[in-house]
Amino acid sequence: MNDDEGIDFQKLEKELALAVEADEKYLRENDAKFRAVNQRVGSYEEFRDIVCAAHLKPLERKDITGENARKQPWNPHAQGKSQTVATTPATQSSTLSSSSQNPKTAHEFTKIWKRHCKTEEEKYQLLLKLGGDELSTIFKAEISMGHLGEFLLILDNCLDEKDSHAILSILTGLSRTNRFDLSLKFFG
Repeated sequence: MNDDEGIDFQKLEKELALAVEADEKYLRENDAKFRAVNQRVGSYEEFRDIVCAAHLKPLERKDITGENARKQPWNPHAQGKSQTVATTPATQSSTLSSSSQNPKTAHEFTKIWKRHCKTEEEKYQLLLKLGGDELSTIFKAEISMGHLGEFLLILDNCLDEKDSHAILSILTGLSRTNRFDLSLKFFG
């Protein structure tokens, strides 16, 4: 080695730090993969989520104490002190009907559709309440997760002659969504 070829120790140190970090990441994710396989996760998405979250560490008490400490526990379910409120179908439907907040996204709609609308009649009333314009706004990108078939079945099963104009509005609104033709092809 001659004097013109000096070693750049800073560059070498950075490379070493990156290599150590890459090794730690590999080991962390590999351990997460083995944990996920041992837990026998139900789907690839669950497996992927466990591996993607391998870098996360649980909060320690010192992380949540101090000036901005929260009065509510970070995860009451982990402490076994879950305070779930039992709801009856009557309280669910009253919660849905008293809610002045209509869903703005397909995700919010799906959450209400699955959690609060248990019967076909409740689902039918939700569709009528939202109407065609609101549904075309909610499902602007596409009608997601097989909802189109379910909508058509519910509208057919709960059809009431006095609601025919509203149902026509709903069907017209749904047909204005993007990828409606694709939804129709998957419907078949």
